[in-house]
Amino acid sequence: MQCFTVTEIILEEFYDIFGPELKGVTGDLKHIDEMLCRVDSLVLPIEEVNFDPFNICKKSSWKTIMQDLNTTVETIDSEAISLIDQSFKTLRSSAAAFDVLLKFKHMRSREAISNHLMRKFNHILALYCKEVDIINELFKANKDNPPLNKPPVAGSIKWARSLLYRIKHTILPFLDLPEMLESEQGKVAKDKLRMSHQLKAHDRGACDTMYVDELRKLVNCFHSVMDSLSDAKFIMLAQQMKAVKKVMHFGCERLNWKSLDVKEFCEHIERERGKSVNLLVMKYSDIGHSIIKTEHLIMDTSSGKAKCMADYYLYWEEKVFDSLTKMVLRSIQAFNVAVMGRTALFQVDAILSAPEIVLQPHNNEIYWLIMHCLSDCVESTKKFVRWMRGTCIKCPPKPNESVAFSFYSDVKQHPQINESAITVSQNIQQLVLSLDQYLGPWRRYRPLWEKDITIINEKFAASHPSWVVYDDKLLFLSGVRHEVMLKPLFNIEHIIHLNLKPLVHTVQKIVESWINSLGGLLNNPTKEDLFNLRDELMELDAKLKQSPDTLEDLKSVLGTISDIKCMSADVEIRFIDIRERYRTLAMYKVEVGEDELELVASIGQIWSDLFTESRQVDRCLTNAKKSFTQITKEKTEEFKKEVSIFAESFDMHGPGAVGDDLEKGLTILETYEADLANIMAGRQKLANAEKLFDLPVTVFPEIITMQKEMMGLRQIYDIYKAQKDAKTDWSQTLWVHLDIQLLQDGVEGFSKSLRQLPKHVRALPVAYILEGRLKEFRESLPLLLDLKNDALRDRHWKELMERTGTNFDMNPDTFTLENMFAMELHKYANVIGDIVTSAVKELGIEKASIRLCQ
Repeated sequence: MQCFTVTEIILEEFYDIFGPELKGVTGDLKHIDEMLCRVDSLVLPIEEVNFDPFNICKKSSWKTIMQDLNTTVETIDSEAISLIDQSFKTLRSSAAAFDVLLKFKHMRSREAISNHLMRKFNHILALYCKEVDIINELFKANKDNPPLNKPPVAGSIKWARSLLYRIKHTILPFLDLPEMLESEQGKVAKDKLRMSHQLKAHDRGACDTMYVDELRKLVNCFHSVMDSLSDAKFIMLAQQMKAVKKVMHFGCERLNWKSLDVKEFCEHIERERGKSVNLLVMKYSDIGHSIIKTEHLIMDTSSGKAKCMADYYLYWEEKVFDSLTKMVLRSIQAFNVAVMGRTALFQVDAILSAPEIVLQPHNNEIYWLIMHCLSDCVESTKKFVRWMRGTCIKCPPKPNESVAFSFYSDVKQHPQINESAITVSQNIQQLVLSLDQYLGPWRRYRPLWEKDITIINEKFAASHPSWVVYDDKLLFLSGVRHEVMLKPLFNIEHIIHLNLKPLVHTVQKIVESWINSLGGLLNNPTKEDLFNLRDELMELDAKLKQSPDTLEDLKSVLGTISDIKCMSADVEIRFIDIRERYRTLAMYKVEVGEDELELVASIGQIWSDLFTESRQVDRCLTNAKKSFTQITKEKTEEFKKEVSIFAESFDMHGPGAVGDDLEKGLTILETYEADLANIMAGRQKLANAEKLFDLPVTVFPEIITMQKEMMGLRQIYDIYKAQKDAKTDWSQTLWVHLDIQLLQDGVEGFSKSLRQLPKHVRALPVAYILEGRLKEFRESLPLLLDLKNDALRDRHWKELMERTGTNFDMNPDTFTLENMFAMELHKYANVIGDIVTSAVKELGIEKASIRLCQ
């Protein structure tokens, strides 16, 4: 019975080998059928045995039969191995050989055949290495000119990808048999995979070349269209061109996953974690199912709550808890390593939110988003629902609650997890603080956006600074602009890619606005000066072109020529100043009108042409100048006589010759001033004519003397008029309200003003008269004080009126200082003294009499 079992196994192994797979691989159907007949004949000697195989006496006969069987089996094994070797020799690729080998590997075959097949793996790897070498040689030989009837770039990409597919298509199935690649030949095959890197690089390079070519065509087309636009179309399509440039600008920036903001980064982590957690939840559910299957095998029940398996349930629950704890702990620790690593994982923008420089998102938002992501990592254990006590059945949700009892409550209290979470929190806080510290140097630019540009610059321009001062300020701002331009556009701070581009661009715009504002304030007066200079030159040119038919016309032309000669240096200075201002504006790229630039370029030539023309006109007017020279001399003699007559009148009847009648002098002063002004204007006109005709300028000393004396008289009469007006005001004061101090201060002020006049002015006769008048008024003030004595009675006042020859009403409501000023008290000092003394004595006698009577 045992013999038939062994025979059946041998037959089954041979039948598996010489089955449809081997026929399909070799194609030698006749040879395989013959071998199958030989396999079938293996049992014939056993079936046809003519003795009892179980008889011990027939042991030698049975042994002979078995030896013949083994010999035949070995022969068939050898022929099968030969047939397999022959089939591998006819295979064209290692991939096909590997497929055949896999088919044989999964068959139940003879041990000798199986061992021989295992040695074929190295043969396949060696064949694969040869194929890679052939592909490598083919790539090197044709990479510059791929053998494809395609466009060059597209053909190169497709050819490189086809070679890469041939390499990967073969090696990928090998990865399912790790033991195959662990051999020496397997390691050599893995080294050959470096060839794929070259193919990928070639593929990327070809793609980049194609993209670059397309982009270059696009850019060239854009510039071609831009160059073809007229000025009118350029202005009309300004907004559309701005939009196109904005879209094309994105092609100048490389975007990668670092461009994600922190929120997108956290969402990405949440998505990936969700996938992993869902997979783990499924595997966790499989544990319960597996335990129930175990229960079924052991106890023939599937309840999931067998009492004898309670400890087994608890064992697996503890293992799951331990695994979840390790998972969360490793995740937090790995996240902490990533946070403090040097690889940026998300982007944060630095922006200007005046007056502060802030992060976007804000510091607190960054912190809480990351901490929320960390918290979600721990909360993911809520999906792992605990088993009911003594079972492997998940706990149902509590009433009125959607969340079931899970491992979360135990995991979150784990000391190591809490400690790791605190470490991550501290590191994130320090990281955000370091970002704020990194932005610290930017705050020194705060005055640029804190101060009002318009107010500051207009206040500066109101002081009318020179262009050099403007240049200093613009140079400083230009330095700031250049400094900001050199600032890095990003900074890697561990996990955070700090994008400084928005901040840099904003500060640059602010600096540009300062430069443009300051440049505009420099341009406005410069433009005004430029056009004023042009208008002056145009006006001189128009005067120069008028016909000198009369003396006045000739004087006008000659005056214009003289002005041009005299102003030559001034015009040069003004022109250089204006040119330097425009050079300054151009240096700092301040926008200036085209008409201004054209005028700056031509103003020098305009002045040169005007100066040349004036010299030509001057030469042409030589004869005309001679004819008018004599007329000028005659007018000079006539003017001398006129001056002599006026000087005599001034000395005899002028405001300085009125004696003590200062009122008359004040009246005629303005008349003589006007006459003297006309004389001086005539002298200036005559002097100009003499200069025009190259005559010596006549000097009139009388005019100079009169002018000097007239200025002194004006000062004296101003003091007189002020004193007169003040005395008129004082005259309206009632006698009972007399303020002697006010009068003393007033007259003293006028006297002081007179004394402060120049010595030659104080020497004029009218000055002496005015000084006397002030002295008399000052001397009369003590007399007013005497008359204010309470001892005076009506009889005393009547006596005073009789002795001074005056008459006035002593009514206190109408009696003013005007009455006292009219008495000219300084003339009656003795009279007033006698009357006041008598009144005082009489008052004393009256008081003594009254005391005696009492």
